[in-house]
Amino acid sequence: MATPKQLEAEPASSKGLQRSMQVSEKTIQRRISGSVGLDNQLAHAKVRLEGVRKLLETAPGQLVFPDGADLSHDAARPKGKALDGQY
Repeated sequence: MATPKQLEAEPASSKGLQRSMQVSEKTIQRRISGSVGLDNQLAHAKVRLEGVRKLLETAPGQLVFPDGADLSHDAARPKGKALDGQY
């Protein structure tokens, strides 16, 4: 569970990530190239940026992607603590 201090810092961190990704997207777009690799980088950046935008639009406590799988843990592994050898 996140501490109140961590929860307060999360929106600022997410907004910083959004700004950074926007700069990256614009940098990639300015490059003149017909390269497949560059196109792939741009597509990847756009997907990630859209995810961050959805995160910032989501109310606290709500799921960002309600229909998506929870990738925050491996469902095949039982939950445990690192110190008890279960994780």
